[in-house]
Amino acid sequence: MLVSVVSEKNTDDVIRRVNEISSDSDIVEVGFDKFHSIDIDDIKLLREKINCPVIFTLRSTTQGGVYQGEEAKRLSELMELGAVNPDYIDFEYTINDGFIKEFHAKYPDVKIIRSYHNFECTPSD
Repeated sequence: MLVSVVSEKNTDDVIRRVNEISSDSDIVEVGFDKFHSIDIDDIKLLREKINCPVIFTLRSTTQGGVYQGEEAKRLSELMELGAVNPDYIDFEYTINDGFIKEFHAKYPDVKIIRSYHNFECTPSD
C-alpha cells in the first residue's frame, strides 16, 4: 500500500498536488499544519475532489509538524476536520484519551490512527 503525503499552504495547492500523485497512491495523507487557517467549507470541497481514501493530520511542532497555534485551538480544529468525514484522522499519542473518545463519539465513521513519533531512535517495543 502506498500512502502519499501532501503538505501545502492552501486548498488549491493541495488539490493541485493530489492531482499530480493520486493515480500512484492508494491513500493520500493531507497535512493541514502549514495552513494559516482552517476553513471547513474549503476543506469539504477539497475532500470531494480527492478520489481515494484520505488521512487528515494537523501536526504540532513537537511531533514533527509546523502548526504554530495553541494546543487547545489545534484540538478544536482537529475536531472540526472530523465533520469533513475523512477516511482516517491521525492523532498523536500525546493527545489525551478523553479527546479521542469525544471525537469517536461525534464521528464514529472516521477511523482513528494513533501515531508515535520518535525522531531519535526506533523503540524496541
